[in-house]
Amino acid sequence: MARILSSGDQRHARGRLLCPGDQVRPIAGTQPLVVCHNGKSLLKGKEGAVGRLCSSGPKRLQNKGRQKFLKSRGITDKEGKPSIVKPFGTMLLQLRPDFAWTPVKGSTHYEVTLQGPNSKWDQRVRSGHRLSYPKSWPGLEYGKAYYVTVNAYQNGKIIGSDRAKLNLLYEEEINLVYEAVTAIHQLSLSPVEAAKELDAVYMSYKLLGESIGVLQSLKDRGQSNYQLNRLLVDRYTQAGQPELAPRAEDAQLPTSMKLPQK
Repeated sequence: MARILSSGDQRHARGRLLCPGDQVRPIAGTQPLVVCHNGKSLLKGKEGAVGRLCSSGPKRLQNKGRQKFLKSRGITDKEGKPSIVKPFGTMLLQLRPDFAWTPVKGSTHYEVTLQGPNSKWDQRVRSGHRLSYPKSWPGLEYGKAYYVTVNAYQNGKIIGSDRAKLNLLYEEEINLVYEAVTAIHQLSLSPVEAAKELDAVYMSYKLLGESIGVLQSLKDRGQSNYQLNRLLVDRYTQAGQPELAPRAEDAQLPTSMKLPQK
């Protein structure tokens, strides 16, 4: 149900897998990290039974269902409107994220607008359908919500637009995620095992972009398996972009695998 990522527990060594009934007991003065495999919690210095500790996520996110679907993204509709593709999902880890959207036939340029709590920035894109975060824009502020809008123009007329809400994590949440990622890389795990742990860490804060990045990279290198491909399908679907997911047959159980008999 979980894995302890760092030392500091009275009973469990760093890297050990934990069952629901296992008790986490930090040594005085230490704050061991535990990642829950249900994608709900990333714990630091907590004490108690693993089953209870992993039963709910961070207060700000615990009421949002893990399988909640976002609005459909990534497909241009019949009216030729753009659809924001990146960032994946709505939760952000990066202070300067990149943007991408589907191209619109007949458009001469695009305009990307980022609106924050007290400010607004615009950038024209004359070619292509992606934008690296402009150096002239200030970085996002921790814990703040933003709206990104992409307008497609044909000469001086808007012919389509899309808008998405983005939420940057709080600084302490970002630091905790990076601490957990570093701890995972320091464990002697196979690429597949590490990918599962990283996915659990990222999904604790609904960081679909980071999770997709890890899973897709492993698949591109030929190191994935049916379970990780299935996870990748889920993550793309949760991000509202199922058309980017692996083919259905890649996420099926191998035909040679024997399933347990009832």
